[in-house]
Amino acid sequence: GGDDGPEDICGGLKRACELKWQESSRHVFLIADAPCHGSRYHNLADNFPEGDPAGEVPELQLLRLVRELSCKVYFIKSTRTQ
Repeated sequence: GGDDGPEDICGGLKRACELKWQESSRHVFLIADAPCHGSRYHNLADNFPEGDPAGEVPELQLLRLVRELSCKVYFIKSTRTQ
């Protein structure tokens, strides 16, 4: 949604960082059909070319998930098939 190509990747990563992880096996699956907001990541039309409107930085969110929360993060690009 939002009439642009990029996705709210930072919003999803933020939610993952806020989870109350209880088990030692921690896996995050990020499934999207487009990159995050911010023209430094792509050349698509973007309603937020400066990046996440809340000021989140995906690289820092990923570092927190991996280093601080000991999560394994998997990226899956969803594409349309014909």
